[in-house]
Amino acid sequence: MEAKDVRVYCQFANNPELTNKRFYNFYNDPCEKLEMSNFLNSIVEFEEKNRNDINNIIYGMTNKEIVKEYYVILTFKNANNNKNYIVYTDNQNDQNSNKMIYSAIYDMDAPDPFLGFLNTKEEWMNVCEIFDALFLYKHN
Repeated sequence: MEAKDVRVYCQFANNPELTNKRFYNFYNDPCEKLEMSNFLNSIVEFEEKNRNDINNIIYGMTNKEIVKEYYVILTFKNANNNKNYIVYTDNQNDQNSNKMIYSAIYDMDAPDPFLGFLNTKEEWMNVCEIFDALFLYKHN
């Protein structure tokens, strides 16, 4: 898979014991949809030097009400299927003490940027591949 426009908005503590060991698991989001307009508006002119000015918070919605706050970890475009992905967390850990990670598809140009949650094994594998490359493996 080839990823384009990869942008990282959140880092994880570099723990030598976790090198080459997954400290996270991917989960299906329990919310119905995401409200991400504030975040997407804040990244229109993303530059590395202004990364601290990014509002990396999005909201989980159920019955048109905000029920959860999430922190955006990264966004990228899958060059193979031409879809934009957002990867985020609520900073909660699962029963195995792994960070709970979620992902969705979005389109910045759509009236409602949230297009839906991942629903194929291939999409989950692609997101996992990018996440592993950025946060799990050491790059020399």
